[in-house]
Amino acid sequence: MQPKIFFLAEFATIIGKTSLYKQHFLTLPTIFPNICMYINNQPYQAFVNLLEQLRNYTITAEPDAPQLQQQIMSLRKFYQQQILTLAPEDTENQNLSQINSYHTEISKQLRLLEMDMIFLQGARQTTTVQTRLQAINDRLNTLIQYCDAILKM
Repeated sequence: MQPKIFFLAEFATIIGKTSLYKQHFLTLPTIFPNICMYINNQPYQAFVNLLEQLRNYTITAEPDAPQLQQQIMSLRKFYQQQILTLAPEDTENQNLSQINSYHTEISKQLRLLEMDMIFLQGARQTTTVQTRLQAINDRLNTLIQYCDAILKM
């Protein structure tokens, strides 16, 4: 069964949201509900992986501020392009309101993460830098928790 899941996920990625997708692929929830949930969760899981990589970078190394800023901008771009573009029909109606609430919170946390980055760049003392890095780490943990909650729906 796993090869079919991979094939269907790859198929969904290739054809995207074309009319073929809407005509044929959206009928899959009635036939293969677990496969469609797997496909819908892929962008969220990829986002969690990016968040965890960034969190590990802030914990294990003395992060380079320009590189960290670039990674945060890439994270925001991924969120806007891969998650916010998911069509409402990709989600069960009962969870749509909750997911929209999480999206609002995730967007807010991403904006605050960018502000934390600005404060980090302005920090001159080692203790201030450590405090700012901890704030960034806490914000990343919050974002991971939000995504995990969406994945559990």
